[in-house]
Amino acid sequence: MHESPAEWCIRCSRRQRQLDVAALVIVFILVVTLLAEFWQVSQSVNRLYALLALLPIIGIFIVWRWPAPSAHIGVNQYGWWLARNGEKQRVNWHPGSIRRRDYVCLVWGFWPWQCIRIRLDSLPDEESFRRLKYALYGSV
Repeated sequence: MHESPAEWCIRCSRRQRQLDVAALVIVFILVVTLLAEFWQVSQSVNRLYALLALLPIIGIFIVWRWPAPSAHIGVNQYGWWLARNGEKQRVNWHPGSIRRRDYVCLVWGFWPWQCIRIRLDSLPDEESFRRLKYALYGSV
């Protein structure tokens, strides 16, 4: 799909996926450790927790192989819009958005899932990323 100057197709970033999986594994290990310590479980139950520790590995495989949805963002005469799963909605970026050299996090709502994380590898090339940052912020 050819992008117009005011429309970008955002793919899932491999780097973002790695960070998400690492965070999932760390949180799972912390929860299991805290529960085991809190309940002071016996050795047989510790074996059960050891088996439960395999769940992050299964989770990693599922997350790694799961097809990541793509999103389209763009700007027109009415403002910014976001299209996911065939639905197009108008969005207003909140001040909590983050801009870094190779990462942009655009927040449009209160809830944590109302944001879109765009890394350099989320777009086809560096020029598209630079154009997006210029459209959002007026400078690179």
